[in-house]
Amino acid sequence: MRGAWRVADAGPDDIMNPDHIAEAHWTSHWQPRDAWTCELDLRPSTEPW
Repeated sequence: MRGAWRVADAGPDDIMNPDHIAEAHWTSHWQPRDAWTCELDLRPSTEPW
């Protein structure tokens, strides 16, 4: 099946760390009101585009 993968086959950079996801969301909560975004697109660095 194309695109199918298993967590067991994933490398250390293929799976996002939950602590890093939480940190990104926490940082977005404290962004300044004059330069604000509602978008946050988190992806592992190994994801093919």
